[in-house]
Amino acid sequence: MKTVTVRRCLAAASIWLAFSGCATPAASAYDARLQVTKVSDRPPIVSGVIVTWVRLDGTDPQGHSDKFFIPFLDEKAELPKPHSQCDIKYHTGTVSGMVGTESLKTPIIDGNIVDDVSCK
Repeated sequence: MKTVTVRRCLAAASIWLAFSGCATPAASAYDARLQVTKVSDRPPIVSGVIVTWVRLDGTDPQGHSDKFFIPFLDEKAELPKPHSQCDIKYHTGTVSGMVGTESLKTPIIDGNIVDDVSCK
């Protein structure tokens, strides 16, 4: 079974998120195991300072569903696929800008922001 790890651009993401006003902790506050049920569309690459995210929807082993947000910085980045099992390190913070191809009218407070994700 192939393991896909999304770690590319984490240093750039930290700088970018700090610039965007989002909290970036030194270490992840939480860990989760997730069965991915849906992955949003990739946001368009636009010029200017617009925060863009990919949203992962999934369920944990107890059957609880949740949403996680991955900063989107590279259109070539490998993203988790639906039905994959992922271990996620994340923290909570404000999610604003674009999620997938939709612009958020109201920021999401205490969104689950992914710091690292490893999927099989």
